Amino acid sequence: MNISKFTKKVDSNEDYHSDPSISSSGLKVIADRSVEYYLNRPPFKTTEAMELGTAIHEKLLFPDQFDDQYFELPKLDLRKKADKEIAAELKESNKGKIAMTTIQMNAINGIYENAQKKQDVQKYLNGNIKEVSHYGKIEGIPVRFRPDCMDDRQKWISDIKSCQNNKPNKFRRDIYDRHYHVQAYFYSICAGFDPKAFRFIAVETKPPYLVQVYGMSDQMIDNADYLFHEAFFSWKVYVETGHVLGYMHHECSDDDDAFLL
Repeated sequence: MNISKFTKKVDSNEDYHSDPSISSSGLKVIADRSVEYYLNRPPFKTTEAMELGTAIHEKLLFPDQFDDQYFELPKLDLRKKADKEIAAELKESNKGKIAMTTIQMNAINGIYENAQKKQDVQKYLNGNIKEVSHYGKIEGIPVRFRPDCMDDRQKWISDIKSCQNNKPNKFRRDIYDRHYHVQAYFYSICAGFDPKAFRFIAVETKPPYLVQVYGMSDQMIDNADYLFHEAFFSWKVYVETGHVLGYMHHECSDDDDAFLL
């Protein structure tokens, strides 16, 4: 594939997500569903799990900055005057910061402590480029990617993924179900790195907050390669012609007027 040189930019999440180029998130949606679904998808809404995931990223990648952005707001009974006053004081003294519950903060700190104990985790949290946006083109189509962490000297990329269970067979299922491997493959080819060097850092958000590093098997990379090219081709056709392709024909058999499942 013809891949242009990417430019790096330190920008906000808002600026990155509002850019019209296609990202790994968009390609994952297309790979899972279709271009039509991507163009007509429901409005994006952040969830509590997403907010926790963002806080975990900040703690693992930028621990020295975490306390400048987050504070703990314990569970209080706001029907009681004393508790209501405590909540008001905490919010006032932490104005501009994001409130996290005690349960969330326990998870964040538990994950961080476990990550500190593992040499392989520390390696893949300490690349020389963290949360930097990259903009370029593939086959003339504008694309962007923003890896959690990468090292352009040792040629690897890592991505932090929150999960309920990071046991190999469980996390493998998460990868395929959520098309994480398509994202990993996309990041790798954009950076010009071998996908075999990509690492997932799987963190459990429930006690005991285990942390594990995983790479991709040849079979997983082959599947990601196939899904990526299929999704990218569909997007390229739409960008260049305005034509929206339906589901890929390999998923069903043709009849006179319908697909046979």
